[in-house]
Amino acid sequence: MSSALCPPAPEITVTFTTLSTMTRKTLALALSLSLLTSSESCPLDSTNPLQSPKPASTSPPQTCQKSQLRLSTPTTGFTPWTHRPTCTTVSPKGDELCVFTDATYFSGRGLSIVARPEVVDKFLQEGIFPGRQNRPNAKEKGDVKYQILPHPKMGTGLFVKPGKSYQAGEVILTDYPTLILPAEGFEGADADVLHEIMWQGLLQLPKEGRNATRNLAKSKEANGVDEIVDLVDTNAFTHEEGGGIFNVLYPLASRMNHACVPNAITRTNGTTLALEVIALAPIPSGAQIFNSYLDPSSFSSSAERAHALRATWSFSCGCDICSGKGVSASDARRREIKKTRAQLENSKGNPEEILRWSKALLTLMGEEGMVIPRGEYFELAAMASRYLGLNGEAKGWAKKAKKHWDVVLGEASEQSKAMGELERAL
Repeated sequence: MSSALCPPAPEITVTFTTLSTMTRKTLALALSLSLLTSSESCPLDSTNPLQSPKPASTSPPQTCQKSQLRLSTPTTGFTPWTHRPTCTTVSPKGDELCVFTDATYFSGRGLSIVARPEVVDKFLQEGIFPGRQNRPNAKEKGDVKYQILPHPKMGTGLFVKPGKSYQAGEVILTDYPTLILPAEGFEGADADVLHEIMWQGLLQLPKEGRNATRNLAKSKEANGVDEIVDLVDTNAFTHEEGGGIFNVLYPLASRMNHACVPNAITRTNGTTLALEVIALAPIPSGAQIFNSYLDPSSFSSSAERAHALRATWSFSCGCDICSGKGVSASDARRREIKKTRAQLENSKGNPEEILRWSKALLTLMGEEGMVIPRGEYFELAAMASRYLGLNGEAKGWAKKAKKHWDVVLGEASEQSKAMGELERAL
């Protein structure tokens, strides 16, 4: 990066009186993170907050002399923000991104949002902004049954404590974001400027939040990818809210490692942006808690999954269906699942065929250990059974469908309510 680009663009003070009168737009939030790389590098100044909280790695240092970044300092008069919001033009078209920081969020861990000003205004107007969430105290947390431990091949991970366990549907943890970034777009935007404003959002966090975020796993250091881009590519959860798509970093939930057949799932609260980690199945003492980085409802082969994981996260999966003797059996089951799904789609509304193929799919998915895709087939089996006058069987399938949706989507979900009503009606 040339030194001329390092000083930020002139700062623009954003007031919410102005924002609330801005014309609402159809939001197409954008930030092409793949562009944010640089062939130049610069040493870190150990006296500034860019000094890594971890021991220095052998990978190339971060790009640009970021010590030249002009960070906003804590101030008053910009509620709910603790720092003066600053904005930067990031493209020749005049696209603008702003940094909004609340250093008090989550009891002082902090939160920064990088977004268009009208998007954050929309958050505030519609009550989407997470607000000054406090960290739960020990009593509110209850019995914390997980722990973060090192793993010889996976860096660190979340594990169940000895003597503890989780049941299907149990909330393992609730986490809150430290950094929210737009997830796609801004064609023609200056990559270096985008890069700098992301860093500004991270570095305006208090020390705890900054370190918690920077200590997350990185998968592309060896390729010279800048640290913040690596952090987002490796750890971010994608969240769609308020007309935009965001990359959101959760320092605790991001510790979960990948498995192609996960034992946990995440759910995000659209109002608070809290992220819950839910047990998909019973998880015993000492077991690692896994999330799936890929679509857990897909039926891709081991080779297809390996390619996707290597291309995006630079690692090879060693889970039970990706290594050892389980690979060929898993691939065969997934081929059979695809074939059976095609037969179900060709059943032309015949309830006997729908019931037959739905039951076959549920058996195959059970053998494969797949939980998330089962819901729609429980529902189909329930409705086909009812149509055929098999009310006892239909009631059993409806009960299983409700239990499934209680775990995957929550008891308040429309799917869970509908299956509960069907069960009671039979």
